[in-house]
Amino acid sequence: MLDINSDGKVLASKTITRSDFSAPGKWQTFSLDFKDAKQALVFRTYWTGNADIEMDRITLRIGN
Repeated sequence: MLDINSDGKVLASKTITRSDFSAPGKWQTFSLDFKDAKQALVFRTYWTGNADIEMDRITLRIGN
């Protein structure tokens, strides 16, 4: 699961399952939209250990 937290409040979250990936061993991009961030942002990844994963980067886009 991915989530974005600000000031103790979850602004967006997404559960990622095996079927969300287009192919094994290929990099995949996932997006979360959120609003109303008032404080520092925390980007969290929860991993259950059921598969091998790698996280490369987080990109934050501000605006439309």
